[in-house]
Amino acid sequence: MLKDISHQRGQIHTIDELNEAERHLAGVLWSAAHTVVECCRDHLADLRATLVDAPPSIELMQEDRLIRDALGRAEAAENMAVGLVVQRPVDYRADIRTLSQAVAEWDVQAHRALLTNRSTSCLALIARHESLVQSGFAIAVGSAARNGAVDPHTASRLDPVLSQLSDSWEGVAQRVRDLSWGAEAVPRATLEAAHGLKRAFSLVVFEGPADRKGEALSALNSHLASSVALAAAARELVSGGELTAPARAVNRVLLEGAESSAMRSPVSPVDLLRGVSIAIPPEARGHLQGSVDDVFRQSMEAMHRASGLDGSRLDSVTAHPELGKAMHPTDLAVPGTGREARPLSPPR
Repeated sequence: MLKDISHQRGQIHTIDELNEAERHLAGVLWSAAHTVVECCRDHLADLRATLVDAPPSIELMQEDRLIRDALGRAEAAENMAVGLVVQRPVDYRADIRTLSQAVAEWDVQAHRALLTNRSTSCLALIARHESLVQSGFAIAVGSAARNGAVDPHTASRLDPVLSQLSDSWEGVAQRVRDLSWGAEAVPRATLEAAHGLKRAFSLVVFEGPADRKGEALSALNSHLASSVALAAAARELVSGGELTAPARAVNRVLLEGAESSAMRSPVSPVDLLRGVSIAIPPEARGHLQGSVDDVFRQSMEAMHRASGLDGSRLDSVTAHPELGKAMHPTDLAVPGTGREARPLSPPR
């Protein structure tokens, strides 16, 4: 396939054809890196079994270190290839006009993915991006509080719970990764929605002008209710026994548990030999249940605390002349110059 694509590159005449060829090359890299990652993880599992029965030696420890190094490099290549595959030659400033649209698209695709794809690969992707979303919203709330768009009391109540929610989603992602070897392909629409969401956050929260910061608060209000539903769906997926994972990954997590010496893995040897995905058994659900329960509770708390944003001026930052002046970029404090932001006078 690489030879065919390389031959075709000599006949490429348009940017679209070049981008399509690059996507094919990235797809080959993705498949190859994924295969190497699975082989490294299988070999690590076999090596751990050998270390249990045999005394540790310098050769075995060196082999373990080399395999872990190769695994890390292969995972990095796999992640890079995923980013190249989903990348599209689109001007996101025109494609996604507001952060609210990007968040709405992500909410739809994330819920749809959990309903149609019940693999740990999909849940890991969603948990990772939800962590990034909540972290971005926490930054936006802090910026809005400094600029006067949100009162300090509301910001002080909302910022900690958003940070905790981000950490909890990241904890879910880390635990799900223990049960995920990329055995199931994540829907392309979900990957593209995630990429567009990160791009929109970059344009509005981190790179955008001051008069667009209110978009983040509007998007936060609309997303938190959806985040509760997403957390509930993830919790139901785990507790209901519908989440699937590779049989070898489930077996490894069970055998590496605190009571591994006294516990026999319930995974069928036939499933291990065939390398198929299975529903996560009750013995392994405890590895995830506590994390998804925390995410659900904190999502509810964040939605309740966000009610203080209802009275904030989210869209029209110049409704009051003094408010508009204080939020203008030239009126903000400039670090290192001794210049302070001018205080707001109360509206008349």
